[in-house]
Amino acid sequence: MRASIAAIQRHVAGRYGLEVGDLTSARKERRATRARHIAMWLARALTHHGATTIGRAFGGRDHSTVAAAWHGLEARIAADAELKAEVEALRVAITAAGRAQADAADPALQQLALAALDRARIAEAAVAQWRDSAAALYAALEAGGQVEGQRLDGSAPPARDAGPIDG
Repeated sequence: MRASIAAIQRHVAGRYGLEVGDLTSARKERRATRARHIAMWLARALTHHGATTIGRAFGGRDHSTVAAAWHGLEARIAADAELKAEVEALRVAITAAGRAQADAADPALQQLALAALDRARIAEAAVAQWRDSAAALYAALEAGGQVEGQRLDGSAPPARDAGPIDG
């Protein structure tokens, strides 16, 4: 599930001790501007919305303002490892919150996902067991030996006489 612009705004505002209104206002205070640019960058990275829609969500800004914020933050991220880590931590938190919300919203889907994961693990174990058996068979054949219960010519081994069934 993709994050919404509103969820991104709430996360970023909370991280910087601001109100969402500070991100959408015309305030040019450095702290608000930095948080706004980060939120715009995250909105572009984590949603399917274009610059025009993102600009509208940030107080009716023009698409070129969103593009400038994107490019400017990209350059700062490339030059500042601390900023890069900060933005990445926000991205991970927003993505995780979106996943948790989606999982909580549909418990039946969560149960299906867990069942599919269990089936995948069972299949994985069966494949691993098959590989081990095949490896043992090939190793024995290469050594010129016979694997228990297998004939080199591919025919079935003779049936064992187990004795009377009734004892």
